Amino acid sequence: MGDQAATLVALGRAQEAKELAQSVLDGMTPADEPYIAMYQRVYTSLALAEATLGEFDAATERLDTLIAKHRPAEGPLTMGNLHAMRVRVSLMMNDLLAAREHLAHMERWLRPTENPALIAQCGRLRREVEQATTEGSRSAPPGHDQVARAAAEETETLRSVLGQCAGPKERAERALDLIIAHAHGTGGYLYFYQSEQDRISLVAPVHGDEVPAGVERAIIDAIHAVRDADTQATAVVSESMVGDSPARSRVELDGVIYRIFPLTVTQRQEVSVLGAIAVVEGAEPVVSPRAPVLEAIARSLFDAGDDGRITVRPPRAKLGRS
Repeated sequence: MGDQAATLVALGRAQEAKELAQSVLDGMTPADEPYIAMYQRVYTSLALAEATLGEFDAATERLDTLIAKHRPAEGPLTMGNLHAMRVRVSLMMNDLLAAREHLAHMERWLRPTENPALIAQCGRLRREVEQATTEGSRSAPPGHDQVARAAAEETETLRSVLGQCAGPKERAERALDLIIAHAHGTGGYLYFYQSEQDRISLVAPVHGDEVPAGVERAIIDAIHAVRDADTQATAVVSESMVGDSPARSRVELDGVIYRIFPLTVTQRQEVSVLGAIAVVEGAEPVVSPRAPVLEAIARSLFDAGDDGRITVRPPRAKLGRS
């Protein structure tokens, strides 16, 4: 239920997520309380929903109470995850001092475990705090604050949901579900791009029918369009690929319409192609997810180092250049 509530938050249904998580907690008995590992995601998802709704006092009080309650048991995973959510809520509040404080606590609990996944989680969250600190030092244009804050909260929520996933496979499935939901699709496929071999590999969904070859061809064409654009035009091409203009962003096979959305990340003014998602269109037309949504999801997958780590089915063959 905790995962379901977190997904609802990422889809903009925070009130529904709050009610779901609260219903689970309302059904708990004192005998359930020691099993924090079982219920932790419900607690943290409820705090995330509250923060998303602007109920910051409730979210911080809930997390601070849990941190104080479970500190004596000294469970590294429990304490680390509680502090991690406290960092994310602090970022949503733009309370950078609290974010840095709880980041330090999180790292103190998780880094000594020497677990690569937990250490990577620390690194990702540290980068987010550092980025927020850098951006916070810049002055925003008049009237821009409210819009910027809403966009930042949305991307932070997406990163939080993906950051809580147990591993690369779960994160890929969740990323696919989020984009399908934002695009109003009925299904889809997530591929990672292997630039050295110039081919793509399916990473989500884990189960399902064989993907039509024409869809894979459209995906590699879309990736090539972004990859081959010159440095100055890359960002523009990437953004236009999720619109209605390029024919290659839409393919119809056997009466089924697929829309292709490349996933890119920008580093030091260079755009790298992580992969792409093909969204299946149903009775309702597919819409283009907002650019910050795609960017936040791509950045979360990239920062986690998931690209190239997981493959559901190997590539059929090298697809070659368009």
